[in-house]
Amino acid sequence: MLCAALGLSSSARVARAEGSRPATSSAARAQPGASTAPSVVRVGLSEAAAEKMLETRLRRLLELELPRSVKLAAGSIGPLDENALRVWVDLAGPTLVLVQVQAPGRRVELRRVDVAGLSWDVAARFVALAASESVRSQLAPLVRKRPRPPSAAEILAAEASRSTVQTSASFVGGWLEPASAALFGSRLELAFHGAPLGQQLSLSALGGTSGGHWLEIGTGATHRRWLSRSLRVEFGGGLGLAATEGLAATEGLGGPDARPESGVYARASARAGLEARLDGPSWAALRLEPGVVFDAEREEAGAWLGGSLAILLDAPVSPATLAQPSAASARR
Repeated sequence: MLCAALGLSSSARVARAEGSRPATSSAARAQPGASTAPSVVRVGLSEAAAEKMLETRLRRLLELELPRSVKLAAGSIGPLDENALRVWVDLAGPTLVLVQVQAPGRRVELRRVDVAGLSWDVAARFVALAASESVRSQLAPLVRKRPRPPSAAEILAAEASRSTVQTSASFVGGWLEPASAALFGSRLELAFHGAPLGQQLSLSALGGTSGGHWLEIGTGATHRRWLSRSLRVEFGGGLGLAATEGLAATEGLGGPDARPESGVYARASARAGLEARLDGPSWAALRLEPGVVFDAEREEAGAWLGGSLAILLDAPVSPATLAQPSAASARR
């Protein structure tokens, strides 16, 4: 009954002693004034402790050691919602005294006092000192740990995890074999980058060095890997379908005697690129795009060696997922 009045259950003591999740008494949980420092200390002894130590002597010794901001209550029993420090003294063994102290809204603090070889009058002195130290500890303001700022690696991982819509404008060049023809022009590309792959749609308009046009629509997929916040690489591939018009016969895959004025090509290519941040969401990219082309009309294949220089603009569509440090815990 005395233990219940002090609001300290045996399960709370075991939890504190074994380092498990701290238990708080029902009085501390229901305490409306827990934000203010307690001004009253209530002390109780178990039957085993009361048989060894004189309660009045222990109270008098403890009262001498308490800080001036608190006073020792005359009784061990008080209202459950009282804003008071509660001290419970028990015996864990023939010469081992347990002192438990708890303030409203705080963890139970447990101290063990070994009194082997001491008389119980002297032991009461050491128990009172241990209890007073715990009272001072419970009265001390909580010192909350400051959250650890995210590391550079965590910031980089958060930025890499963010999905973006990317628009780009490129200067494109390519060499077509075996026709030995050079093509140059521009490309507009719209891409969505998420984990683990990004998807692209592109429109390219190229012109041959000896005349003619190459108009291509393409699609592809790439994977980006961040090296730093200002540097990243990409790997992937794509497929394109191109319509040609007015290319000279000498630029055809079938040779000067067979190439018509217009045609349709299918192009499959790989992509490897290096991207560097210019400022904020804008990037510059240098890409290599080797591949193969297939002349759909003559059913002939050829080689393509291309590259591009692009200006990119990233628009985030999801927030960066930054790993937050654990919630600040209080030191008691």
